[in-house]
Amino acid sequence: MTSALVEFLRSSRAFTSSVVVGNPACDLDSVVCSLVQAFFLTFKGAPSVPILPIASEDLPLRTEVTFLLRRLSIPLSLLHFRDSPLSFPDHVTLHLVDHNLYTPGTLPGIHSHTVSSVVDHHVDEGGPGDKMIKMVGSCATLLTEIITSDPSFTIPPDVRTLLVSTILLDTIDLNSEQGRTTPLDLEMFERLALPRGSLYSDLIAAKTDISELTAFDLLRRDSKSFTASSGEMVVVASITGLDWRGFERLPDLSSHMERYLQEYSVGVLVVMLANHSGGQFTRHLVLGHGAHLVKVEELEGPLQLEKIITEWSGGAVYRQGNVKASRKVVLPLLREQLG
Repeated sequence: MTSALVEFLRSSRAFTSSVVVGNPACDLDSVVCSLVQAFFLTFKGAPSVPILPIASEDLPLRTEVTFLLRRLSIPLSLLHFRDSPLSFPDHVTLHLVDHNLYTPGTLPGIHSHTVSSVVDHHVDEGGPGDKMIKMVGSCATLLTEIITSDPSFTIPPDVRTLLVSTILLDTIDLNSEQGRTTPLDLEMFERLALPRGSLYSDLIAAKTDISELTAFDLLRRDSKSFTASSGEMVVVASITGLDWRGFERLPDLSSHMERYLQEYSVGVLVVMLANHSGGQFTRHLVLGHGAHLVKVEELEGPLQLEKIITEWSGGAVYRQGNVKASRKVVLPLLREQLG
């Protein structure tokens, strides 16, 4: 029997007057929240289509996303992307999840829009819309709070698994010591009432399976950017499953980095490395191209940086002592100093 979520996705391409979109990194949290929010809005009488803000060819880079959707028998062919052949009306209503400020052009087919609602767990960037923004570990936590507060909505089993999986991955298996789990994350996980089993370990295995990915793939797999006051494009790429030594040993690293810098017109490149090995979680911060524009001294305190490589690709490499500081912390710090 086909699930209600899959049936919704089959028909959703007709609902282009109302669009749900996640952040450009398009990680599991953004993908799941886009699908579930569009499904819920449609149930509430506001038919909406979820659109992933990446090219369709980039989906295989999100290995944890493809793994989970396939496990739940959700056909990847039913997903919509920024390059999907969709027809939009003159004006579109947007619903943002996992970010709170829409960048025009993110979805090329939309030329006029109004942001109606925002569900997010990042620092408020001052955009429009009816906002639900709370500093929790996962945006899926907030979406769970919304849909479980509606007594008329029954959560289908695949939607329940999508939400639980995302909360577990974002909070590092609800590990409070890592600083990413809040009481609301725990409460919503309990409210979903689904045994975690091996979900987290399975997702981590899928996410860190980078055996088929090049350095170029890894850099574009999970990155966020902003334009500095100088006009330079600042990119913060996040790579899970590699420490500094593993990153350094990637085949043809220099040529792949150069290709990435040129194809994406990157002015400042920061690479955040996160690795869990032998029961220990570590982070490294790599300042690459354009590092001279970054005031490292303003990052040293909050990130507890220790320089381990003095000169590398125009920048330097640091061990990050504050392992709780993810990109959610680093990106606003860079945006504050670079504009």
